[in-house]
Amino acid sequence: MLRIYRAPDGRTYQYEEGEQPDGYEPTDAPKSKRRTAQNKRRTAQDKSKE
Repeated sequence: MLRIYRAPDGRTYQYEEGEQPDGYEPTDAPKSKRRTAQNKRRTAQDKSKE
């Protein structure tokens, strides 16, 4: 089964269990990140008031 591993430089890679290089740590990162209300793009302010 493929797992996600974090490299010492901070990048993430997928390897089979037990086949990752030395120094790579397993992560519990989700496969996809959903957008929440905090990270949605804000609407532009009305520029006619300026």
